[in-house]
Parts: sequence; C-alpha cells; structure tokens
Amino acid sequence: HIKLNYLGALLKLSDEEYDWFYADGSNIHFAEIDKLYNQLSVDSPFFPSCTDCGRVMAEQALVGLFMDGTLTASNSTEITEIDNFFIKLECNDSDLYSFFYNVPSSLVKGAFAKVILSGRTDVELLDILSKMKLYYVQYLYSPSRPYRDNFQENVLEIIASDNEFVYERFLDLFEFLLDNPNGLIENCVSANPNIDWSDYLNLLNFEAPQICKDRLSLLNATNYPFRIQPFEEANSYLTNMDYYGVEIIEFPEVYPGGPKMNKTELFEFIKTNFLNVSKGHFSAFLSNCGVDPATDVSEEFFFYSDKWLNNNYDSNLWSSTSPLSTMFFIDAWADDFMPKYVADNGAVITSQVTDGCCWIFTTIKTPKSGDQPFSGHRQFGLKLNNQNNWEFYAKAIDRANIPMIMKLFRNKHCLEQDYYKIGDLTWSNLQTNIATLIKINNGNANIKQPEFEHLETPIVLDKMKSIVPVSFVGCN
Repeated sequence: HIKLNYLGALLKLSDEEYDWFYADGSNIHFAEIDKLYNQLSVDSPFFPSCTDCGRVMAEQALVGLFMDGTLTASNSTEITEIDNFFIKLECNDSDLYSFFYNVPSSLVKGAFAKVILSGRTDVELLDILSKMKLYYVQYLYSPSRPYRDNFQENVLEIIASDNEFVYERFLDLFEFLLDNPNGLIENCVSANPNIDWSDYLNLLNFEAPQICKDRLSLLNATNYPFRIQPFEEANSYLTNMDYYGVEIIEFPEVYPGGPKMNKTELFEFIKTNFLNVSKGHFSAFLSNCGVDPATDVSEEFFFYSDKWLNNNYDSNLWSSTSPLSTMFFIDAWADDFMPKYVADNGAVITSQVTDGCCWIFTTIKTPKSGDQPFSGHRQFGLKLNNQNNWEFYAKAIDRANIPMIMKLFRNKHCLEQDYYKIGDLTWSNLQTNIATLIKINNGNANIKQPEFEHLETPIVLDKMKSIVPVSFVGCN
C-alpha cells in the first residue's frame, strides 16, 4: 500500500487507475505495482546521473497498458523499450518531453506506447510526437478541444496496428471532419441523385424520445436488458444507406366497389397490415462466404409484448391513435446451422409517428432478441415523388452488428455481405407485398428499383497509408 500511495502521488493516478491497482487489497496487481516502483529506482542506462529521467512519463504510459491487458509485469523487454524511449526523449528534447508530459491524457500516452512497441524507428516516433504537438497547439482553444484526446488515442491505436499507416493522413481526416462531421457519409450519398442526403442526415442524428427510453427503463427494471442499441455500437466496416420505394399509380379502394382511399387512409391501411407485408420467406439463400449450402431463410415481425410478455399491450398500442413506443420482435429463421446465426433475431421500438406521413423504428436490445443484427433507424412513410405520385418507402442508415461467434468461423467481410443481402431480401419483399396489397384492393403500384450506398471503412483506411494528401470518398 505504501508503494501504491507513492505511485499514486508521483504518477498522478486517477481514481479509476488507483482502484484498478488496489483491487482486492492490491493482491491481484501487486506484481505491476512492484514493477513500476522498482523501475523508478534504477539508474538510466543512457544518462547515469539522471535517475528518473523520463521514467515518470514512461510509467504513466505503462499504467494504461497494464489496465487494458496489453502488458503485464512479466513483459520486461517491452517495458524496457518504452522506458528507454522516454528516457532519451526527456534528456535529448526536454521541450517535446514537457509537452507530452503535460498535455495529452494518460490514455493517449498509453496508446503512443503501443506505437513505440510497433517497430517504428526513433526518428519516426519523434516525427509523430512533433506533429502531435502542433495539432494540440492548433486546437488549444478550439470547440473541438474535448474530442482531441479521444481522436489521438484512436489514431495511435490504429497506427500501432500497422506501420503502413501515415499519421499525417489522420490529421487531414480530422480537419475534414471538423468542417463537416458527416462528410464521409455525405460524400457517398451526394454521388447518387436518387437519394436525398438531408433525409439521411436527419435519420443519422435522430434520437428516440424520452417516452421510449422510459418504457425500456421500466421493462429493464424487471427483466434485463431492455435498451436502445445505437448506431455507434455496431461492428461492421460498412455504413449502409438504402431506399426501397413503391410508387402508387392508383389508390386502392376503401372497400370492394367503394371509394378510393386518400393519403391518410392509405397510410393507416399499410400501417395496420404491417405485420403481414413485412413477413417473408426466401428459398435457396446462398451465403457470400462460399462454404454453406443453399438454405431457406425467413423473417417475421411480431408485437413484442404479445409474443413474450403475455399481454396485448403492443398490438393495442400500434392500433391506437398514439402508437409511439410500440415494440416489435423480429423472428429470423434459417434451416442450416451457420446461416441460423446470420438470420439473427432482433427488436425495434417505434420512436416517431407522424399521422398520415411516416414512422421510425429504432433498434433495441432485449432479453429475447439479444443484440439487434443492425444498429440505427429505419423510416417508413409516404411522400410525393418527382412524377407527382405518392410513394410508400422504407429507408435507413444503419450498420450491421455481427456476433462474435460468427467471426470465429467466417470472414468478417463476407459475413457483412450476407447481413446486407438478407436486409435487401427483407425490404425488397416488403415492396412486393405492399404492391400486391394495393393491387388486390383494386389499386395499382410500381415497385421502384432499390437504391443504396455503402461507406466502406477499409477504403478510407487504405487512404490513410498514402504519403500524399487524399480525398476521403470511401463508397461502394
């Protein structure tokens, strides 16, 4: 405890860092405490007269690496390598050392220590630190200041994973996103004249209202977990933006031989029949991973409470005049072992309803569905198209959320293709079913060609390896 208290004062440990070392009375992490304490008492191999030269900052960096499991006290070679770099830095370039000691967070110091271990030369490491110093000085009084440490931590983690990454390109990317936070996605959509970017920006920034959060919180109190699954939690490389439309050429009849529906009546008609028109069965689905046989898959929406909570709350809420916070369970099925995991169950909550216009589903996590296979928001509604006809649509901005077990057995890229392929089948099927529903009620409709754009993170990351400035368009 005496050693830990000494380190706490010298290294300015945060409460979280101190608590990590103190777990179970320090017994669990005694070796790490001892390693840090003893390291400070060893003379520098480069500057014998400079006992603590650079070591305090080296120790601060090591704290983060101990906490995230990158190193343990037994990693003597790696610890010495980090120690030696900071010793030489402090004694050879005290100004740069002083900046790095005082400005970035301990998490940034830890991430930079991983770069030290990545095999880059001292010249390359000093170049990164010099550019980082200029970056911090530039944004010292900027509104972006709260994000600078988080950005640097993530960038350093990335460049530590691959020495081909060029640090300056990430600084260029930061400038680009500072001017337009949604620029990467906007560049993709603006290339497609059939997609209105402003709609997707609104969906991307949409937040479910408090009534939805309150309902999930109430359910969560008795049956964990019920919560919103946000866009940021997904793990796919792709960001998907899609649009599936059905153009209404002739409105259906209110009843056989009766008057034609108006727009509001058509909206309610489709909403009332949503469980039927969203149901689909797809034969001979063939995985992009190329190892699974063709299989049948299906997907069906159910009112959540009706299926799992032994009450009709959701079905009654959906048919009411205020259907906000209605929850749906999405039952996905496949008849072969591995495709069953791709055909992942899910759940959504109705997070916005505008009478006669549209509604939004937001992805949620529930005890029965687990993680939703996609994270984001999908809007359904009616709008006037360029031909001045009403068009029912489903559109979304979302990302796939692939279970860890799937990534153990299959390549992540082909799994993403499978997820989006099943999504395309689902919403193309919705188009077909809505067109059929309109036609059997003496109306007429055309199925529009689906539109979609994908922002691919690997394309953007590849550009981060360029030694010259690049554009940041990363679409497929």
